[in-house]
Amino acid sequence: MIRLSVRDMAQYIVSDEAARLHLLRERKYNGLDGGARARFYSESRTSIAAYHRGALSRDAVEAKILTMRYEAKYSNPLPRAELLSNADVLERYMYYQGHRDLHLAPPPAADLVRGDVEIRVRPSLFAIEEDSARRLIFLELREKPHPAAMRVIAELAFEAFRPVLHYLPPQAVQVIDVRRGMVTELQQAGTAIGRELTAACKAISAVWPQLAPLKGSPAVARALERQMSIAWGAKP
Repeated sequence: MIRLSVRDMAQYIVSDEAARLHLLRERKYNGLDGGARARFYSESRTSIAAYHRGALSRDAVEAKILTMRYEAKYSNPLPRAELLSNADVLERYMYYQGHRDLHLAPPPAADLVRGDVEIRVRPSLFAIEEDSARRLIFLELREKPHPAAMRVIAELAFEAFRPVLHYLPPQAVQVIDVRRGMVTELQQAGTAIGRELTAACKAISAVWPQLAPLKGSPAVARALERQMSIAWGAKP
């Protein structure tokens, strides 16, 4: 079984052929350690959840941000990067999303399977907003904005969850660019995403066995945009 995340599949769909092959090679031979990623952002992840549950006030979150930045001044490079990155995520999240009244529940999980390709769909937050509206929220950390990829993430998530969560409206799915506060919210279900997903999975299945690791440095480096999602479900 070929296993990809919903973010991998969204990036694949919106990329050109060379970038698609690069992404698949990276996932086949240099897959990111989800546990390490979760540990890196564990402080911001747990603080955001605690804030929405009422265990941390806004003042307490802001004090935590200041403390992390102070500790970073006296830390070695790796702990410094972790402290500063978590402080940045918390500050941006509180600035753009801190006003929202979200009542959290354990996030559900769903998979999209086409042939021998499995796409894991794991929201960062599952919440009730304004006492009635369900929200499946995907928190994205990107160096550059990518509205097309965020839109595809939302469409794939809705495709995965509408058989699981009955009467789920498209507007329930939100993909948030944490650093910029951009919120991608579906207004209606994508009509072509099912066909695009099937075609993409068929192409991936065909090329996957032929993918070989690159030897040495490629003549032309074509690095994908570095991106990260806040891995909510994994234990730090």
